[in-house]
Amino acid sequence: MDEANTERRRDTGLAFFGAVTAGISHDLNNVISTIDQVTGLLADLVAGAEAGRPVPLERLQTVQERLRRQTTRGAGIIKRLNTFAHSTDELRREISLDVLLADLLAIGQRYVDLRKARLEAPAAPAPLRIVGDPFRLQQAIFAALQRLLGSAESGDTITVALAGGKDGAAVTLTGPLGAAGSDQDAGRAQLEGLLAGLGGRLERSVAADRETLVLRIPGEPPPAGGGAEA
Repeated sequence: MDEANTERRRDTGLAFFGAVTAGISHDLNNVISTIDQVTGLLADLVAGAEAGRPVPLERLQTVQERLRRQTTRGAGIIKRLNTFAHSTDELRREISLDVLLADLLAIGQRYVDLRKARLEAPAAPAPLRIVGDPFRLQQAIFAALQRLLGSAESGDTITVALAGGKDGAAVTLTGPLGAAGSDQDAGRAQLEGLLAGLGGRLERSVAADRETLVLRIPGEPPPAGGGAEA
């Protein structure tokens, strides 16, 4: 891998890391803002009680439930952030692909919402484990999702499905077809390069203005130097 390819891979990896952490920080900010609003309501109830006004039990229960929901949501977001950050620790390790995909799609939901689109992702029927580079794998799946989102309009649906067998796994994404152009070609080339680095490949098909991307991922990566670099 020459110096230019190394630089390009580093830049795309940093861009992916930045997009994910920006989305997570936005979600965490929403949690904190909601908690701040609820604590303001709680302060009003305390002030009323100090002034001798009775505090309805149901209002306290509502405040408690809203705080519980937000703290649970915040803990889940932080857990996903921690898992994502540690995906850079090793270039090769066992991956629970069903869990990785669910976490990544939860992170990507914000970008789906920004397009006012819908994301449909049925849960995998069974746990699916492979060996590979978790960061690069997430980057490839995210790149495929972003490619389809780039053409999505309000109300469009993007579906993501996971299937696996003894030889590896397939992540299938289907969404609106984008217009042909250099940006689309470059995005496809980047995605193919990411998958090649994992020892996998991209299969693409088009039908009725819908594009389907199948990310074929081996159960184990090729030996060092056996795959192309993005």
